[in-house]
Amino acid sequence: MIKLEYMRQFLAVSKYNSLSEAANELNRSPSAVSLTLKLIEEQTGQQLFEGERKQMLTPFGEFFNECAMRAVTEHEKAVDDIKRYASGESGHVRVAAVPSVATHLIPKVILELYRTRPTIQVDLRDIDSYSVARTVTEGSSDFGIASLSSRSVNLKSELLTEEPFVCLIPKGHALEAIKTPLTLAQLAEYPFISNDLLILSNHPDVQKLVSGAHLKIRNVSSLVSFVESGFGITLLPRMAASLAPNLVVKELADTSIKRQLYLLQPASRSLSAATTEFINEVYQQVKKLSEY
Repeated sequence: MIKLEYMRQFLAVSKYNSLSEAANELNRSPSAVSLTLKLIEEQTGQQLFEGERKQMLTPFGEFFNECAMRAVTEHEKAVDDIKRYASGESGHVRVAAVPSVATHLIPKVILELYRTRPTIQVDLRDIDSYSVARTVTEGSSDFGIASLSSRSVNLKSELLTEEPFVCLIPKGHALEAIKTPLTLAQLAEYPFISNDLLILSNHPDVQKLVSGAHLKIRNVSSLVSFVESGFGITLLPRMAASLAPNLVVKELADTSIKRQLYLLQPASRSLSAATTEFINEVYQQVKKLSEY
């Protein structure tokens, strides 16, 4: 069996056309290098060099040289790839997140991560909280960011951040003239559009709005479109409100109405180093957002 180290020693001799110079580079004795060449020749049944001076390759030696260079290069690349993957400098990160996080937070994470790890590949899924937990449970996502749902009970969950709900109204709406934060009683006087994020709230007055809503729209983009068209007003977490630049955002007087976002991970599955680095950056970006 021709070992990779044998090939390295042969390449050094081929490079210098000298046993002594090759041995010096390899930090080995000339006799040890010469023995390695003899082992290769015995195993192949072919001569590597013309004569004893190691200055000219035989046709077989030229072929062996090409093969050895390819093998050593591929081995070095493989070792480099392994080290980069193990350190988190490369790898494939599969993340699932609710739309507002995918739009507002994840781009900041990726931008910062790519400054030091530009070869990391990211697969981002923009889906609702239930689907986020489902993909993490099934293993098609490495981790997720979402509110808790019935599908997340078997996952490892850690509170990432809390954000208040705000009211979204179309421009020119009567509530726009009110300068103080809005009460839920004020909102109840107008047509209200419910959404899945509100159903997760256990606030009694929020549930009254939900139960009395004449419309329920699950998709945030569609919800924003209906509010813009004057079908009613709605409540969304502040981060999600960034998806509605053409609507008026009003603060609520009751600041206890919040959405909790969790980092969801498999309970018994290891994460790659790249995924761990991605999650670390998520925490850093959330910290920065909370400082504003």
